[in-house]
Amino acid sequence: FVAHIKPEGIDGTVTIMVGGPEPSRGGKAVGEFKVSGNAVQEIQEIRCPVDALSGIKGKQSLFFVFNSATEDASICELYDFKFEERKK
Repeated sequence: FVAHIKPEGIDGTVTIMVGGPEPSRGGKAVGEFKVSGNAVQEIQEIRCPVDALSGIKGKQSLFFVFNSATEDASICELYDFKFEERKK
């Protein structure tokens, strides 16, 4: 998984979910990356392994769950993303 984000100065995590936004609603977490509140607030590339995709077939809903201890604040702007095979 590769994405371009712009950090907003807030610590947090982004969890990549397939099938639903949370496990109790049928979702499966396939990856997660951290966003540092100290990161430069410029567009940057993030890479995240998504090894948990094995066994998932067909079209699936994709969710990005943004979490932070800071209420009413964005941790980042998500510009684009793609899934690519890991080079061996």
